[in-house]
Formats: sequence, C-alpha cells, structure tokens
Amino acid sequence: MNTLKVTAVALFLGALSGVSHASGEKTFETKFTYDPLISVEENYAQIEKTATRSCGRELRLRDTAYYQAYRRAKQKCRTHLIDAAVDALDWPELSALHARDAKETITTALLQ
Repeated sequence: MNTLKVTAVALFLGALSGVSHASGEKTFETKFTYDPLISVEENYAQIEKTATRSCGRELRLRDTAYYQAYRRAKQKCRTHLIDAAVDALDWPELSALHARDAKETITTALLQ
C-alpha cells in the first residue's frame, strides 16, 4: 500500500444580506492510500471515501452562515481533493474512471 499527500484549500462561504461571498481560506493536507494490487474501482472508492471524510472533518457548519453554503463548500472541497489525488497518481485507468464518474455526476445534476 502506498500513500499520497494532497494539500487542499477550502473556501468557506458566508452570507451577507443573502448573498454568498468568500470569507476566508483554510489549507489542510490529506493523506490518501492506494494499492496497485487491488482494482482501480476499489482504489477510486477509497479516494472518494478519504476525500469525503477529510472535508467533513476540516469544514464545519459553524464556518458558514447557512447549511446550503456548508454543503456546497464541502462538495467543492471533496471534488478538489479527488481531482488532485487522481492527477497526482497519473494512473491512466484511474483517470478514465474519474472522468466517467465526473461526467455522470454532471449529467445527474442537470437532470435534477
């Protein structure tokens, strides 16, 4: 099993008269583990799980003025971490899976 460290910048959103704005940045480092002996899908699932956990731990609801801003900030953080981990690994099969997953996520969001 190998490790990869990724630094993330999380933008915390606040509200002023109902308008969101960036109220600060927080930088943190996340350590991803990957194993070339298991499937690409299993590695990708582990990267997603680590990013979700890391962003949930680093971002707090109190850092935002309301829950929707918190959810958006957490999703942006998660997306940033996954993108950075996949780019840093430079593993073509993992990159292809990530691109397919991102396309499905965008399509699902547009349909909602």
